[in-house]
Amino acid sequence: MDLLLLLDIPMLFSQAQLRGRAADVIAAANTAAEVALRLVRPGKK
Repeated sequence: MDLLLLLDIPMLFSQAQLRGRAADVIAAANTAAEVALRLVRPGKK
C-alpha cells in the first residue's frame, strides 16, 4: 500500500530571519512540494 502524506503547515518568518541560503532552501522545498502535489493523480501509482 502506497501512502502519500502532504502537510500544509503555514510558516511565518520575518524577513530579518531568512536570508541567503536559508531562504533558498525554504523556497526550494516549497517548489518541490508544489511539483509533487501537481504530479499526484487519483487512482494512479
